[in-house]
Amino acid sequence: MLLFVLCIVYTALNTSGLLLLRVSLQHVHGSAGVRSVIVDPRFIGGVICYGLAFMTWLVTLSTNPLSTVYPLFVGVAYSSVVLASFGLLHEHVTTPKLAGIGLVGVGILFVVR
Repeated sequence: MLLFVLCIVYTALNTSGLLLLRVSLQHVHGSAGVRSVIVDPRFIGGVICYGLAFMTWLVTLSTNPLSTVYPLFVGVAYSSVVLASFGLLHEHVTTPKLAGIGLVGVGILFVVR
């Protein structure tokens, strides 16, 4: 049960971090833009979320088999990022991507059993 809670925490932090980083970097052009983005609160929040996700990953990895944790976390996070990008950033999601998310879900079921 704890593994699934950690997976949810990791996925929420990872997805939030990536979305914040993406939004903060959308209008960066050249080195001047990079300097200005470093102080953007969305960029800072994204780095913090992504860092906390990594810490969650380390805690989980210290107590669970890599062969279970890696496919579970990567698969759930991948699916979450694609769906959140579609819903929040209005990115285009193709039918093959949606089918891939479905297959990832089936794969996760096989891995965690």
